[in-house]
Amino acid sequence: LCRSSVMSANSALEVLEMAGGIGIAQKVADAGLVTVKQVLRGAPIVPDVMVVSREGRIIGHAG
Repeated sequence: LCRSSVMSANSALEVLEMAGGIGIAQKVADAGLVTVKQVLRGAPIVPDVMVVSREGRIIGHAG
């Protein structure tokens, strides 16, 4: 998956389709969790991050 293709995509769905079976939704969830934990800075909260398809399926989860 080439960065320029991702950057020129019109939607997250287009990127997901380009990614095929490489598990990009899981990578997004993992990166999102890292970001949330940095923002919370040790607050007494246990975050979860879910990436949900337009059909309502959970396609990525971290936490």
